[in-house]
Amino acid sequence: MDLAAQVARLYRARQPFHIVGGGTKSFLGNPADPDLPRVSTTNHEGILAYEPAELILRARAGTSLVKINEVLAAEGQMLGFEPPDFDGRATLGGAIAAGLSGARRPWYGAARDFVLGVGLITGEGRYLEFGGQVMKNVAGFDVSRLVTGALGTLGVIADVSLKVLPAPESVVSLCIPCNRQDAHRMMLDLSNRSIPISGACHSDQALWVRLSGTNEAVEAARTHGILAGAQVADTPIWKTTSNFTLKGKTLWRLSVPPSSPALLDECNVIDWGGAQRFLADPDFNPRHRLDEGHATLIRTPPAEASPEPFAELSPAVWKITRRLKQAFDPAELVNPGRLYQGL
Repeated sequence: MDLAAQVARLYRARQPFHIVGGGTKSFLGNPADPDLPRVSTTNHEGILAYEPAELILRARAGTSLVKINEVLAAEGQMLGFEPPDFDGRATLGGAIAAGLSGARRPWYGAARDFVLGVGLITGEGRYLEFGGQVMKNVAGFDVSRLVTGALGTLGVIADVSLKVLPAPESVVSLCIPCNRQDAHRMMLDLSNRSIPISGACHSDQALWVRLSGTNEAVEAARTHGILAGAQVADTPIWKTTSNFTLKGKTLWRLSVPPSSPALLDECNVIDWGGAQRFLADPDFNPRHRLDEGHATLIRTPPAEASPEPFAELSPAVWKITRRLKQAFDPAELVNPGRLYQGL
């Protein structure tokens, strides 16, 4: 039975259900109810179209990111938002539903910036296409971008069209031993310079900087200024944060302006040139101390009561969110409660 038929059958029975692909994003959002049936995208895979000259790829939701990256690499191209692959188990549908981006995000763009269109199965089992292919976006909303990061609450992502990028000619990672405060200052300084940065992270008492571009641009950047003399590092540091493999029973992710001093002394890792910070096993809720930005609860011990994983929405935004949910999933059957309780 295909995905649309499965969803239509569940809709007729008014049966709530959860969506599952590679199963790598179960930590994100509220936990899925184990007693509800699952609609799996695992067998709904394959690349539907790829035009290297046009920098466009379209694939089904169950297609593994490993497969997509292999096809792109053969043509000297890549996914610009560098989605986490979770040891090769992640799928395209899950990457877009979660809206997660890797180390390149501040300089190349977020997942939603690369989504050109989606094929979406609504909560009633209807297959609709959005994003310049068949159906115009309604009510002024860019539905393709609304679906990105919605954790499947608007429907089942069936396929995705993406803009891809040429792969850089040269990639070099550098390591500079330093403390957190010095690393933060250097990140801000580097971000204001015209150098080809594709990653800047402080972890394990060191600043890690990745340069990506032409051979000439990378070589010029690594031999001048504060990067001169930095040690070349062959390290998986860029996957450590994007795959959320940081140690600790509790893990918070903070999204703040890069220059913000918020919780700089308490955080364990600084990423995205200062814009993303991680707190492992804190003794407090960081939301109580954030004047700007927001905090997402990524991981917490199962036996402990915890706050909503995502920051509270304003009444106006909550109202719009509810209306969108009702428009695409009128019976409210798809991924109930995953994004917010009551949604």
